[in-house]
Amino acid sequence: MVDVKDGTEGTDFNLGGIQTNTAIFDPIKSGTYNIDVNGQKLTVKVEEASTIPDSVVDNFDTALYDDQNNTLSDYYTGDVNSFARATTTAYDGNYSLQGDGGTGSGIEISSDSGLPNYPQQGDTFEYYTYAGGTNQLIYFEFANKNYAIHSGVRDGTLELILDGTEEDQASTSLSKSTWYRHRVEWGSNGSISVTVYDPNDNIEGQVSGTDATYTGGGITYNYRKGKTFLDGIYVT
Repeated sequence: MVDVKDGTEGTDFNLGGIQTNTAIFDPIKSGTYNIDVNGQKLTVKVEEASTIPDSVVDNFDTALYDDQNNTLSDYYTGDVNSFARATTTAYDGNYSLQGDGGTGSGIEISSDSGLPNYPQQGDTFEYYTYAGGTNQLIYFEFANKNYAIHSGVRDGTLELILDGTEEDQASTSLSKSTWYRHRVEWGSNGSISVTVYDPNDNIEGQVSGTDATYTGGGITYNYRKGKTFLDGIYVT
């Protein structure tokens, strides 16, 4: 058995004298390689495999979807057909989650299994949102929809809802066509603190509260009144 690990892109590897099915071609980087196996010339195109970060919940990118032959419906339930992985507007990597439309009651998708991670009590996690217009309302829910964060461009409000009750509210000046980072510190005692940052890491708003009823569960994304994007959900 031959293990070929040397050479640079475009180098010809001569594997003459060995059986093709016992040769391992293991290049050190992506590229196109020309290989000679007993006089038969082969061209091999090598692409570096995408990796899934250990901390990712969902970043909607290639490694978690295309490389796994998965679509949104493999991870999410709900109004899946109203969402799509989009390349037009992305914060982290090449894809984001796009929703376009929505009524007063909202359109949503939920996931409680299949993704690499789900926020748990004691975690700090982050996610990014983007509103395509000035009429949008965005809700990110966790602990199986028992806790929710509302950030609205239309009403200029950041709101923390715990077990169906508004726990805290703050005024914001969120703008359309801007990525906002939401940082959620979920303490082991049930405390929850949410801070929203603009692209320059200036604080746009903060809310907090405490509820120790739920310690984990799935996530839900709910939007209303127009085009929105979600990206870069990570446990930090």
